[in-house]
Amino acid sequence: MGDMESIKNEILDYHQMVFDSEESDDEFNKAIKIKLQKLIMDAGDDQTVIYEALLVLAEATGCAADQKIAEEILDHLFGNKYISSAHLEFFYNNVSTARWH
Repeated sequence: MGDMESIKNEILDYHQMVFDSEESDDEFNKAIKIKLQKLIMDAGDDQTVIYEALLVLAEATGCAADQKIAEEILDHLFGNKYISSAHLEFFYNNVSTARWH
């Protein structure tokens, strides 16, 4: 599945890539971020991993497509009790789009 550093590198690489269509761009973007979701699901009670993965997701959330992907991931994680409302607050306090307001 990959560790946090390899996922961070994939996100950096993704931002340098050019895609043939918006759909393929969105699919690739989501596939990377699903790896963060999996890390959180596998973290158990390891709060360090959970917060680091949420921070990476927040920092990689900028445009509307990013926001939609993040919302789907957060809804799944929160709905299945992998994360708490405190984790959601941490995500939203660190999300890239918050810096544009």
